[in-house]
Amino acid sequence: MRRITLVPALILTAFFGLGGSLSAQDAPPLASYRADLMNGLQAHTGALRALVGGDVAEPAHVVLHARAVADVAEMLQGVWAEGSGG
Repeated sequence: MRRITLVPALILTAFFGLGGSLSAQDAPPLASYRADLMNGLQAHTGALRALVGGDVAEPAHVVLHARAVADVAEMLQGVWAEGSGG
């Protein structure tokens, strides 16, 4: 059962892993909100890396962080200006 739980977390971590920190200083409200979401995503993927890497022994938290990553990813879908995708 543990292996089944870790595989989606590893996929999500690889897909959403971010480097560095995003800043929202002096940005328009939507840009600040978007940066907050991205920072939340970074925090959850960092927690997943610690859990999956064995640095922290809280296996039940893997599922919670993976759900949070999925939720933030869903929220991010609606916060980009039309035509800003590439």
